[in-house]
Amino acid sequence: MKTIPSRQCSTSEGPGISGWQIDGLVFLVIALLGSLLYCRTLQVPWLIDDIQNIVENPVIRQVSTAWQNIGAPRGLAYLSFALNYRFGELNLIGYHLVNIAIHLLASFSVYLIAKRAFPPTSSCNGRFTLDDARIPAACAGLFFLVHPLQTQAVNYIVQRMTSMSALFFLLALYGYIRAREARNAGAHLAAPTHAAWYLTALAAAVCALMSKQNAAVLPAALFLFEWLVLGQGRLPRPFVRTAAYLLPFVLVSCLFIYLQVGMSDVLLKDAGLAEYWARAEERSATGKIAPSAAMPLAAELQQPRKVEKPPENLQLIYQVTEFSVLWLYIRLLLLPDGQIFDYGYPLVGKLLTLQNVAAGAGLVLLLAAAFWLHRRKPLLAFGIFWFFVTLAVESTIIPLDAAVEHRLYLPMAGVAIALTALVRSIPSRNMALGLLLCALLGYGTATWQRNALWADPIAFAQDGVHKAPHNQRNHLTLANAYAEKELWPQVEDTLRKAIPLRPAYHIPYDNLGTALFQQGKIRAALQYFSLAAMLKPDYPNAYFNYGTAAVRLGNQPAAHWALQRLRELRSPLAGPLTGQIMSMGRTP
Repeated sequence: MKTIPSRQCSTSEGPGISGWQIDGLVFLVIALLGSLLYCRTLQVPWLIDDIQNIVENPVIRQVSTAWQNIGAPRGLAYLSFALNYRFGELNLIGYHLVNIAIHLLASFSVYLIAKRAFPPTSSCNGRFTLDDARIPAACAGLFFLVHPLQTQAVNYIVQRMTSMSALFFLLALYGYIRAREARNAGAHLAAPTHAAWYLTALAAAVCALMSKQNAAVLPAALFLFEWLVLGQGRLPRPFVRTAAYLLPFVLVSCLFIYLQVGMSDVLLKDAGLAEYWARAEERSATGKIAPSAAMPLAAELQQPRKVEKPPENLQLIYQVTEFSVLWLYIRLLLLPDGQIFDYGYPLVGKLLTLQNVAAGAGLVLLLAAAFWLHRRKPLLAFGIFWFFVTLAVESTIIPLDAAVEHRLYLPMAGVAIALTALVRSIPSRNMALGLLLCALLGYGTATWQRNALWADPIAFAQDGVHKAPHNQRNHLTLANAYAEKELWPQVEDTLRKAIPLRPAYHIPYDNLGTALFQQGKIRAALQYFSLAAMLKPDYPNAYFNYGTAAVRLGNQPAAHWALQRLRELRSPLAGPLTGQIMSMGRTP
């Protein structure tokens, strides 16, 4: 294997200052700056996937239950939610504090990795310069910390799965590097120092995979570091020995891919593809709907919409869509302007279009440029390849939401190192340092402003609706924000605009019925509860709300019908509705 350059002579350790003290100072700066940037987001409310995965998830109600399910997909992340619930139930502050702490630790991990990525200085004069490995490494860690794209993975509570997986991913890489350093120093495989770091890396790899499945690309990331950082663009020799050294990580990833992805009914099998296609098809069509489109009439919704069979080339459609999405990601990494919580990015309608071909060809050229740079600018090539590798699971053939910002959390690590190396290569050290400081200040200011928006639920949701009005989920998020403030007329207005965007989705009808009910418009509410039940016959909330409205109107037959449906569904809501009906003066 390629040997790692000796670090015995490092200018970062000036007279009376140890390397540990400098690292501690960097961590203190990261902790203080990160806390300052995110202190105002401790009350960001539950959003979309938070409800199903945390608020209404019975698994996290008991730590013992979460522990028993730790082998399930993302089980370690759910265990962390269970611990939050154990000590604070659904108090938002505790969940946000843990998310922020994970982000601080991940940022420091980027610093530790970058410190070993930048070539050490050969001078031993004991003075700090831009050539010192710790200076650009600290800049890389701060880039990762302050970039506004990271706000979604930190503030969107359920995306702890993303940030926790990334933290363990980075720790696995760091442990691997330290193990390689021990080997380079002459330690045998069984030597305590080497074994401790190697086993730490393996344990961190397992934890990353137990937090989120996209960590399966870790072996490829380790190889990138071997090839482009430790080897400075030269393939490790002997290659067989390096492959054997990486083999345990490959086996761990393959095992988790089989257990948590290969056996899943969600990602690549017919049922999951059909459900995804039903959502994506509707969302893709919404961009053509005029804002004044009329709401569907009840007669038009006599039968619930059936989930259509997806096209056989759905994975190809998604992949071609991602060609353009990846360029959106690259633009956001460099210029994070126009961020959206929920992009609602539509799938392509046709595969062979000028935009799709140009986007795909551009990505091929970018990869070719990275390969051309792999010896000239190995850290820049590392950042480009890292971007593609860490997005390989979610931006290739597995149909998911086409574009979401939290997917860039882990790619940001390699990009931060690459950008710092690029600026560091500027001949003028003063100019390079000035550019780094300006970039950090600009990204930090943007994060402060973005977090101010996150801290105001109504303004945050309005921003999403303004930037992506075609996406129904943005309207639902705004309606929920209004509902928290009991602004029922605004809830009603928002939902009436949302329904035409995806007329066959049952939730907006049920929520609109609730908004009407709260305003005393009981008969109108009854109609929308009925429509929700018609579209989703196994949705108990609609029957409970329908029965409640019927009780308010004194319509006993309708109330009894709703109660019967709840009993057929074996819903616990049957009990409360029974009590309401009994209060009418007749026991069912």
